[in-house]
Amino acid sequence: MTRVTIFGPVTGAHGGSGVGGVSTHTAELAAALPAFGVAVNVAADNVTDTSVRETPFGAVTGVQGAFGRREALRTALTTLPDSLAALVRVRADADRVAHDIPLARAWSRAALLRVACERSRADVLHVQQPDFRPLYARWSGVRVPTLLAVHGLGVAAGEPNGPVARLVAANLAAADLTTAPSRFLADAAIALGAHPDRMHVVPNAVDHELFSPRDRDACREALGLDPARRLVVFLGRAIPMKGAPELLEAFEAVRARVPGAQLALVGSLGVDRPVHAAEHAADPSAPIVLRDGAPREELPLWLGAADVVAVPSRYEGFGLVALEALACARPLVVTEVGGLAEVVPAETARFVPAEAPDALADALAWALEHPAEAAIMAAAGPRTARAYSWRETARGYAGLYAELAGRDARRASDS
Repeated sequence: MTRVTIFGPVTGAHGGSGVGGVSTHTAELAAALPAFGVAVNVAADNVTDTSVRETPFGAVTGVQGAFGRREALRTALTTLPDSLAALVRVRADADRVAHDIPLARAWSRAALLRVACERSRADVLHVQQPDFRPLYARWSGVRVPTLLAVHGLGVAAGEPNGPVARLVAANLAAADLTTAPSRFLADAAIALGAHPDRMHVVPNAVDHELFSPRDRDACREALGLDPARRLVVFLGRAIPMKGAPELLEAFEAVRARVPGAQLALVGSLGVDRPVHAAEHAADPSAPIVLRDGAPREELPLWLGAADVVAVPSRYEGFGLVALEALACARPLVVTEVGGLAEVVPAETARFVPAEAPDALADALAWALEHPAEAAIMAAAGPRTARAYSWRETARGYAGLYAELAGRDARRASDS
């Protein structure tokens, strides 16, 4: 059996403080890995509780770390001698100083990660995302092979000469193995510094028990929505990188063409909540409906209620929301960016350029005005989605973990 610690966020259902594709990936992958002989422990950096919490997929240990000196000292007392070693590594580290990472946070998170890996006797450390988590892994002093999973390179790709891009490049170059969910993202990571012979494409997947075709009117009744109105649904973070500004602009034109149309923004809105729509947050009859922090179990209802799902991203490494919409047999309007074209077949969606509100408005209005044609487009979705299962994703990762653990064992025997 291979013992793996996954360092990354978890969903709210497992004690995490946020939502997003990486959190979902952590939870779904961890749940599927035991079938392939992998024992999983998650060191969750969006969980504050440092005790071990048992979940259906394995143990979750909070390694968020302290944001203040007093809390950091408390952590130090519970993680000696690991905290003293971490303090030495962190205090004068050039990357910590360059990126203005508070000493208390860096020190305590690194120490907690070390303790979590030692407690689980990890053979492999799986690090989610190549930006800052690899720093904490290095500061922790954990000496096991590392797999670095790339889920997106938005900031680094947008500023290729910026400090974050340089950090990402160094982290990619240092990883023992690297994964990406799409060929597009793998090539982008290689261009930034990942070794081609250490890069593997392991697609993301969809939970087919949760995301499947549902009755539109039943979904609307469960959500308190009017079954007669035409509905555009957006899932995810309402931020510029996900195309939220263009969607809001486009929707004004959609409403002019399709009277009574609604837009539902569902997911983690937070500080990116559209100010002019905030007063409609709890009003299911408003033109713009906001559903902030919806639990994952509610997302299929919103997809099932949709007449069209919008994925207007400016950048997308894979396109998990699009895949989940396909599984739910919903028509899509997506942008021609990143990994979306690898996931979304042309016959299941209308493609538009990124950052083009007029084209986005035309495509969304067409889907609302031509429900019969949109239904034909949507019918092919589940067939496409069936090719993406968490079991197959876990099979791919399990093979890479075994390769890393075996390589490390051979090195130890040779020395």
